[in-house]
Amino acid sequence: ENVKSIAGLGGIGAVIHGMRSLLGVAEVQEQGCLALRNFSLQTEYKTKILEQGGIEVIIAGMSRHGGDERVQEQGNGLLGILAMEEQGTARIGEAGGIQTLLAGMRRHPSHAGVQETGCGALRWLALNPGNKSRIAEAGGDEAVRACMKAHASHQGVQRQGRWAMEN
Repeated sequence: ENVKSIAGLGGIGAVIHGMRSLLGVAEVQEQGCLALRNFSLQTEYKTKILEQGGIEVIIAGMSRHGGDERVQEQGNGLLGILAMEEQGTARIGEAGGIQTLLAGMRRHPSHAGVQETGCGALRWLALNPGNKSRIAEAGGDEAVRACMKAHASHQGVQRQGRWAMEN
């Protein structure tokens, strides 16, 4: 109910604007991704995030804060949710999201959350034929295998990694 009220008052646009305006502040990027993730649980709000440039600002924030595990984990998770929509999947690939996501996974190999959410996003992104090629060209299969090896006892990483490899 609160999500609907906030969205109705322009909350999605306000979050995206804040992320864009404060691109250099890692906490704004992390919290912005969390807020957008709450909105994205409803399909109608996923569309609004896409229409208002959400994908591009998420990728910009992840690129700017490649060393921040929290930004990477939240960004990966949100990209994975947005990739469940056909329009989102294509836009993430075209905007360089796959390369950004993989760069974060490579930079934070010991962080299970970054690895799990990265594999989860790759799982959905790989359903798009153009993205499947982008993932292969960027070394995505190797990145998934490496994280599964590094986190052999982490159930979430193993589950998302297997699903990513199946696609």
